Amino acid sequence: VSTQSTWEAVVSTQSTWEAVVSTQSTWEAVVSTQSTWEAVVSTQSTWEAVVSTQSTWEDKVAGVANATQVIELINTVSWQIVDPPIKFVASPPNEIHNYSPFQVMRWHNSSCTGLSVFLTDALRSVGIPARVVGVPHWDKGPKVCPNGDADPPCGNHNWVEAWADGKWHFVDEAGDKRLDHGWFYPYPTSVQTPSDGSTPSNHSIFASSWAPADHLDPEYYPQQQGMDWYPLVWQWNNHTVQGWDVTRRYHAKGLVN
Repeated sequence: VSTQSTWEAVVSTQSTWEAVVSTQSTWEAVVSTQSTWEAVVSTQSTWEAVVSTQSTWEDKVAGVANATQVIELINTVSWQIVDPPIKFVASPPNEIHNYSPFQVMRWHNSSCTGLSVFLTDALRSVGIPARVVGVPHWDKGPKVCPNGDADPPCGNHNWVEAWADGKWHFVDEAGDKRLDHGWFYPYPTSVQTPSDGSTPSNHSIFASSWAPADHLDPEYYPQQQGMDWYPLVWQWNNHTVQGWDVTRRYHAKGLVN
């Protein structure tokens, strides 16, 4: 999302969610000049031209009352940017799929990771701070996964978090359109284990970040632990993406009101 993105149009109006995304710390961390898909897959494209100030999504959110409704609306209409609409198609465990927005649009589908990257960028294009979240592996135990992380039910999964009403909410990009509703909450997020220290573990929940955690105001990241990197299961030795361990936040009472 470039500095000429729809964000400028959003914050130049008197929208009711302007105050939500006007904070320097939050904005720089999650809606920077580096879009999430560039950080995750290091691909170049002209995505910003698609979701620019000429975006049709800008018109759709112009009269929406608050950030929550904007997020739910974009999670409904953004998939229709192409015809037929974009849909979920599973990829082999731990393997790369169609991840950049143009790849997703070209093939009209992607795995949870590609859909999460796409929705994150779509939300950012209309001024909503958003980030990719996920697990390298679900920790469902030997009854479900007798071969451990090698079994598909214990593979990776990604979803989206977006900022509204003063806090982060999770978004199921391929399911329930309501905030903080999804097949993965409360189980199996409840069986994930926080990382011990700043090195990511296989069975924690992580949120991506453009800026290093120690550069950000912790007020906006409650119950989140700064990590040395955000783990990419398809490229495990790539440590260039910043991240947080947010496992404890998903375990805490009151995550969903």
